[in-house]
Amino acid sequence: MVFYMRTGSVNFDIATLGEMIQCALFFQMSDLSRLLETFLRQCSTNPTIALDCYKIVFQDERTMRCVTMETQQIVGRNLLHTIWSLMDEEFVKQNKSLKVYLLVNQPNMQQNLVVRT
Repeated sequence: MVFYMRTGSVNFDIATLGEMIQCALFFQMSDLSRLLETFLRQCSTNPTIALDCYKIVFQDERTMRCVTMETQQIVGRNLLHTIWSLMDEEFVKQNKSLKVYLLVNQPNMQQNLVVRT
């Protein structure tokens, strides 16, 4: 996940999946969970593996009880900012629910929508 955030290259190996699972421990906010799931589904070369790992984490209530809502919100904001900077206009147009989520929850983000090359 860290490699992906730095390079924009999506190659899921064991280390990347491990990092993604650790990050996912903090992301139980429902809207953000759907955003991350959509992003993985569209950008991963093997989305089923990534999504299976992601869903296993979120179904473990004991693990999630250890994470405070404040931590979820902080990490959620950071993740949303990171993912937003990697998306281009075409990606958002293809996913209407993502576009609605971003416009409703982050009204100032619509001003920042640019095509990144």
